[in-house]
Amino acid sequence: YTDIEKIKSKGPVYMQAMNRLTEWNGEYDVQSTGATIYTSMLYHILKLAMEDELGEDQFKKTVNSVTLRSSIETLFFNEDSPWWDNINTEEKESRNQLFREGLQLAMDDLSENIGESPDNWHWGKLHTLTHVHPVGRQEPFDKVFNVGPFAKSGGNEVVDKENFLYSGHGPYNIRSGPAMRLLLDFARPEEALSVIPTGQSGNVMSRHYDDQAVLFVQGKYKVQEMDKSKLPADRILHLKPGL
Repeated sequence: YTDIEKIKSKGPVYMQAMNRLTEWNGEYDVQSTGATIYTSMLYHILKLAMEDELGEDQFKKTVNSVTLRSSIETLFFNEDSPWWDNINTEEKESRNQLFREGLQLAMDDLSENIGESPDNWHWGKLHTLTHVHPVGRQEPFDKVFNVGPFAKSGGNEVVDKENFLYSGHGPYNIRSGPAMRLLLDFARPEEALSVIPTGQSGNVMSRHYDDQAVLFVQGKYKVQEMDKSKLPADRILHLKPGL
């Protein structure tokens, strides 16, 4: 009676979730449920492997450290790592055993906290981007100064780098990411494309305060005009200091 059979015994919803993970292509797009299941499973596997040695408080600090993030691949490919064994039990646990238990815990966690149906486990529902202004840290000013939240693709281990803290069921609020995206052919610089996370203006009343935010989260770009003669005169701002 294996752990996979236990998952099957939970019913069709759990089998549906396992199939979503099996069919996942590794992309963290906003509609993906496989990305959500994988991220939760990864957290629970690491917790099963390390919390018995480190303790609860130290594990919380370690799981989101740069050291651990850069070591996950090495750990997962080492079947004989001592981390797989739970020091609090007499039997010796294996890597595959913790993988299966981690999957089970992820499904339980997501079902309890996000919703029973995997149809509710979209990555973009949990992985969101909000550009927080210093003034916007206090309600109700957040409604005026902050930009977002937006459902956002990307993750910790992919080219679309959007860092978040690991947990069992999120929310996976983005803490850091690219400050600019630029596509530039030096043979044709006039065709350069770029986008920034919010806008060029720091004035909340300006239309350029957040006019690139939607483009940014959608992975789109705008032409970065290099020819000054093509810039309309009304785009020039004249500063007139008061007396």
